[in-house]
Amino acid sequence: MRLVTRLKGTVIACLAATCGLGANALAQEQSYNSRDAVITALDYNPQVREALHSFHAADHNVGTARGNYFPSVDLTAGTGKMERDYDDRDDYTTNRAEISVTQLLFNGFRTVGEVSQLDGLRQVRYLEFLDSVDNVALEAFTIAEHLVRYRKLLDLARDNYDEHLDVKIQIQDRVDQGVGRRADLDQVDARVALAESNLITEASNLHDVTAKYLRLVGELPPQLLVPVDLTEQNLPADIKQVLYAAYQGNPGFHAAVKNISAAHASVKVERSNYYPKLELRARYGTEQNLGVFDDRYDPDDFGNEGAVELALTYNLFNGGSDRAAVKRSLAEVDAAKDQRDQACINLRQTAQISYNNTKQLADQLVSLRNHRDASNRVRAAYNEQFQIGQRSLLDLLDAENEYFQSSRALVNGEHDLNIAYAEVLESTGDLLAALEITGERMPLNDELDEDLADVSVEPDSACPAIAPGADHASNLVSEVVSLQMTELFTDNSSVISEAGKTRLNDFLARFAREGTVAAAWVNYSLSPSSSVVNQSMAASRATAVRDYLVINGMEVAKVKQSGSQDSPVQPATDLVEITVRYVSH
Repeated sequence: MRLVTRLKGTVIACLAATCGLGANALAQEQSYNSRDAVITALDYNPQVREALHSFHAADHNVGTARGNYFPSVDLTAGTGKMERDYDDRDDYTTNRAEISVTQLLFNGFRTVGEVSQLDGLRQVRYLEFLDSVDNVALEAFTIAEHLVRYRKLLDLARDNYDEHLDVKIQIQDRVDQGVGRRADLDQVDARVALAESNLITEASNLHDVTAKYLRLVGELPPQLLVPVDLTEQNLPADIKQVLYAAYQGNPGFHAAVKNISAAHASVKVERSNYYPKLELRARYGTEQNLGVFDDRYDPDDFGNEGAVELALTYNLFNGGSDRAAVKRSLAEVDAAKDQRDQACINLRQTAQISYNNTKQLADQLVSLRNHRDASNRVRAAYNEQFQIGQRSLLDLLDAENEYFQSSRALVNGEHDLNIAYAEVLESTGDLLAALEITGERMPLNDELDEDLADVSVEPDSACPAIAPGADHASNLVSEVVSLQMTELFTDNSSVISEAGKTRLNDFLARFAREGTVAAAWVNYSLSPSSSVVNQSMAASRATAVRDYLVINGMEVAKVKQSGSQDSPVQPATDLVEITVRYVSH
């Protein structure tokens, strides 16, 4: 399992339980970046500490269960005053001391089940700890990106406001000199007010994201925060590889998988009540005045007694509680499987969306950058032309606004792309490695590494690695399959023949093997001189083909007639074409 190979290499660097290095020391030596923010967050965040302590508690629970493999040694001692009035003893003193050893020999495999269950839960808690670390790391990285983003947006809003003020000063001078119009001044006042509103909004956004940064990282952000560029990281080539990497490397999903094994062990624990309990007991003690008083008894002497015995306890009836407990544990197994399925579905959705975002945003950034650069050139040209009267004030203000909006869109696109890369890496369990947060000290031992190697992942049984079709995907294929009507129908009939069904079944089987169908539609061709009867027959036959494909699992969007300009003229009702868009395997 790929997850295990990264356990020893992935350290929660600067976590208080391991090395406790703070980010402030790093900031003194080098510029503070997103990686440092993540390290500080992992050191501070209570969510990570809670998950670590839960793992430690689960680790101690295993030791509690294993204690039942060993004998129980008990020492009992007592002394007291006794009184009675039916003989001449009146009152007397009793004393006793005893040591006993009890070794459990058999309890219906309950101890084995408890150890297995609690050891499984220990592994679940550790995987949940890793998942918590990944989640907090992603949150900290994202909030650092947002902080840098909103600082840039605030600078853009401030520059935009200053540019509008400069234009206002120019217009004010013209009005004062009698060469400008009052309406122009009113118009620029309105734009200045809008620019000021945008500036206030961006300042408010920066305040909010700073508060979120403080919540996650535990300290106020530095004056200079350098973002870490993850867009150079090599992602899997396609979404299917991303999904399988996520299934093999995401600790949250593995925790849900391992939880099923722990639930199965709980069934063994509850079924142990169907078996007898066998113990070996040995005891030895001494006592005074606890026996039968007769002429042979000296009240001042101590008597010794020892015993070795096998003790069998077998419950015959307890009101059906054992059966109910077994049914409850079986239901918990089903619930654990459902949790595994839901975790897999959620992981698949997250990976699909974030991976698609990396593709779409990378393509979009080219256009956004071109738009920003072109807007900047237009702004500069319009400003020069405005000075010599070749452009109106409205043209100049619109150019300024377009440059401002295009700059904002570019900043948002760049940071959204970096965050999308981080989300993909987090879903596959590679975010910490990408940020180079690695080391040798881990809060676990080699035994746990070996145990986690047993985690089995079969994602196809929970959520197959399928993805919605996307136009940008390089493996999206369109194909047109032409079928002769004589292959599918008998003469003068719109009912598909048995031979036609066989032909269509072969068609369906082929695309089931070659890929996942994203869309399909049925076309049919008619010559311009076709009779109304032939036109009706062709439409009925095409509809019959569509219905057969739909019934057998292929979603066909529509049936349409192709005009003579779309394809060579064919004899009426002679040809049907099935266009299929599919993602090849």
